[in-house]
Amino acid sequence: MTNQKPIRKDRVALVVVAILAAVLIPVLLRSSPEADDRLDPGLDIVDGTESDTLDPTPELNPYEILSYTIIEGDTLESIARNLGVDVAQLVASNDLTAAETLTPGELVRVPRTGFLYRISSGETLSDIAASHDVTVDDIASVNNIADPGQILAGTLIIVPADPQVASVAVTPTTQTPDEIVGFLWPVNGEVVSQFGYRTHPILGTWERHNGIDIDVPEGTSVAAAAPGTVFNVDNDPDGIGLAVYLAHADDFYTVYGHLSDIQVQPGDSISAGQQIALSGNTGLSNGPHLHFEIRKTPEFPIDPLLYLP
Repeated sequence: MTNQKPIRKDRVALVVVAILAAVLIPVLLRSSPEADDRLDPGLDIVDGTESDTLDPTPELNPYEILSYTIIEGDTLESIARNLGVDVAQLVASNDLTAAETLTPGELVRVPRTGFLYRISSGETLSDIAASHDVTVDDIASVNNIADPGQILAGTLIIVPADPQVASVAVTPTTQTPDEIVGFLWPVNGEVVSQFGYRTHPILGTWERHNGIDIDVPEGTSVAAAAPGTVFNVDNDPDGIGLAVYLAHADDFYTVYGHLSDIQVQPGDSISAGQQIALSGNTGLSNGPHLHFEIRKTPEFPIDPLLYLP
């Protein structure tokens, strides 16, 4: 008969403790608020996987005030389209009245959201809020007003609401686009990006697009949109790449960008429809196309679609 060694009670206790620890520790960790605090707040945990929550769309200031200098041929509709706002916002923000003529050189201002309002003598924020179906806190927050009870007559504020204005008929300026100068399409193609504010297709920033983008294959013949003179040729690798600038009658200018080849020189006289370049993909471009601008004076881009047939 063999002698059996007695089972040590201390060893049994250690085994039991190890089993309990293996079962309880994961449960405690999953329910611990301290463990949850250690999660990266920049990550979504979905079905046990991590996914970035970065928003590719840049955050815009909805109450940024935009400004525009009126030029000949402008209408309320064209200005509103250029700025990306409603006509009613323009009317309310600039105190325009029925049958008023837009004056070239005059500056108009309007916020992206809501409208500008000048406080009258004796008027309170409560009065303004009640008239436009918003709260005093809404107005105070948008305008960084610390004490809503302390406001001054004549102060210009943003009212974060849709303006309630009557239908306004505004006479365009002295000349219409057709009376000023006629323009031809420089290429035949689809307009894939219009004039006005947009999210830049490469940089992702919210900025004004000074022309239109016309989708054409690289190497397409580019024609002068109107008779004139070559004002400049340029290469902007961080912008519209190889470009031609033409000067026309009535102080108009046209710009042709992202070219692959330039076939004219500064000082050349150009006829309407004459080939001046080949389209391309140069500069900061997301694919072959023609960037086309019409300007009134060299400094003021305007919507080409208002002038093209």
